[in-house]
Amino acid sequence: MSYRIGGLATSIAPGAANGTSSQDVADTATAITPITIIAGLVPTYLTCDALGLDTGDTFLQGGITNLWDAVTNRLDLSQLSIGDRVDVRIDVTITTAGPNTEIELGLVGGIGGFQFSTPFYAEVVKTASVRRRTPSGFFIVRSASTRDNPAALYCATDGAGLDVVQVNGFLISVTPFNP
Repeated sequence: MSYRIGGLATSIAPGAANGTSSQDVADTATAITPITIIAGLVPTYLTCDALGLDTGDTFLQGGITNLWDAVTNRLDLSQLSIGDRVDVRIDVTITTAGPNTEIELGLVGGIGGFQFSTPFYAEVVKTASVRRRTPSGFFIVRSASTRDNPAALYCATDGAGLDVVQVNGFLISVTPFNP
C-alpha cells in the first residue's frame, strides 16, 4: 500500500515514522437507542460497540493490538508505557430537552485504581436542541495505575434526566514517550 503525503509518495503509513498508533471506533447501537444522560452533571459513561463502518485498527503498531474494548466500553491502556501520550476525539450527537443546559464531555481514567477526571469540553446550550460535538483532549500515562486500569469516556448534563446522547465514534491515538 502506498500513501500520499503532500507531493511525496511513501509506503510508510501516516504516523509510523514516529511510532504513533491510532484506532478509530464507530458505533451502531446508540443510533437506534441513544443513551439517557443521568441528571445533575453526573458523568454517564459512553458506550461504543465498534461495529460501525469507520471502525479500524490499520494504524495500530509497536505491539499495540487494541485501544478500545467494546465489551467493557473502556479504553484499554495496558499495552502502553508510562510516559505515552493518549489523544482522544469524541464524536457524539447530544439532544437536550430543555433550555440553558450545561454539557460536559471528558474522560475518567484509572478506574479501579487512582481515579482522575479530565474534562475535554463544556458549554451551556441556550435552547432545547440536537447538537453534534467532536471535542478532543489528551492525557499522559503518568503511572502504573493509569496504565493498568481502564478509562471511560463520559457525557454529563445538568438536565432533568431527559437529555440523550448518540455516540458516533471515537478516535484514539497514542504517541510513545521518547526520552
